[in-house]
Amino acid sequence: MTASSKGNSGARRAVLVVGLVAVVLAALLTGAWFYAAREIDRRTGEAIAAAAANGATIDCAGRETFGYPFRIGLSCSAVGVDAPSAELRATGGALRTAAQIYDPGRIVAELDGPLFLDTRDLPPLDLRWELAQASLRFGFGGLQRGSLSVRAPDVALAQPAGDRLPVAVADRFELHLRGADGNLDFASTDRGLRFVLPALASLPAMEASFDLSVTGAEGWLASGMPRGTAREVLGGREGVLRSARVDAGMAGLELSGPWRVSPDGLLSGEFRLAIAEPQQVADIIAAILPDFAPIANQTASAVGFFGVRENGRSVLPLTVKDGAATLGVVPLGRIPPLE
Repeated sequence: MTASSKGNSGARRAVLVVGLVAVVLAALLTGAWFYAAREIDRRTGEAIAAAAANGATIDCAGRETFGYPFRIGLSCSAVGVDAPSAELRATGGALRTAAQIYDPGRIVAELDGPLFLDTRDLPPLDLRWELAQASLRFGFGGLQRGSLSVRAPDVALAQPAGDRLPVAVADRFELHLRGADGNLDFASTDRGLRFVLPALASLPAMEASFDLSVTGAEGWLASGMPRGTAREVLGGREGVLRSARVDAGMAGLELSGPWRVSPDGLLSGEFRLAIAEPQQVADIIAAILPDFAPIANQTASAVGFFGVRENGRSVLPLTVKDGAATLGVVPLGRIPPLE
């Protein structure tokens, strides 16, 4: 056998080995994918059955797994939740969730609208959007962080016979949460927020955001948010408000500082308030939250006397003790307890 023929034979064997390895890997990947798909479908069915045993109904019409070979996901042509004990009823459009085979700890999801939501604390809502996407990151201890992005959200009150009463629209809404050093961080932005409810339609477009930390609440990510009212969830808790900001043209305000809530729902905290065009801000607050109108108007009056000008805004301390608010040395009134 010549050297050339020996070289060709060796090359053929190498190609054959590579081909066999590729076939084996493909077979293993295929087997692993279909095993994982069956597990996802089985566990989803178990979760639905467990919810039913606790008196809740979860619907996932047309449930199927998809994404072979490099992704794996679960889809439903329509979704619904009916949980009487939590006073929650929701129905939505198609749901698609997926994870990359090489990064199973990160799950992305899309939900089609509309979403009809009926809860204990809110009137029935009809929610619509152009695109709603969520991303969840899981680790060994459970959920580590999550985010939600909604393009062109449209919020309306659900009316009889399928009608809707538009309340507000926006360009984009985002919500992020993560665990950090035992605490739970929330951050949200609402860009291009516009009220279209007739009583509020004269208000200017706004940009709103907040960044809040709840001390010792990182475990909520793995176990789920505690059930109950705002008072039951936050009573006895404390944390830091890094920033709560609203900008409406030339008018705007920003609030920051540590906070705590007593077991009976009363707020306390030492805050820094920065405000531009205080009377315009007070008018906006009074229109959206009439219960806070007296405090907002007193704040606007006090800012001109006690505020320190900083970067075009008036800055002054806002102290709240067991619901009693004081701006500098001016008492503002009481903040209602959490319900």
